[in-house]
Amino acid sequence: MGKTTISALSKSVESKAESNAGRRERQRFAERTPNIVVMIDELAGDGAGAPFVHAIARWLEDEFLECFEGEVSPFAITLIVSDASLGNEVVLSRYLDAGERTPDKVLVSRSAGEGCFVLR
Repeated sequence: MGKTTISALSKSVESKAESNAGRRERQRFAERTPNIVVMIDELAGDGAGAPFVHAIARWLEDEFLECFEGEVSPFAITLIVSDASLGNEVVLSRYLDAGERTPDKVLVSRSAGEGCFVLR
């Protein structure tokens, strides 16, 4: 079986998320590290970028959010997608049109006063 980023990430936890042992493991992890930040850079280089972002987002959701069914997850998950070429209108349109269309693929907020805009 081929190795993937998702299978490698899955090795970072010992127990399956949906098991009691998995929830306890994640609860202990959250006591030390409640904020999980994942940044994916250079994603627009080929057609695999958007599906890869969706796969990582699904893995994060499965492993750290949905496993706490009926409870509030102790984690705050932030997924940052970055690529300088997304500033190009053609590349950005290609990325937005790849895969499942969701309104939150790109979030840009207004500028805070005279400074640069802030992504949230």
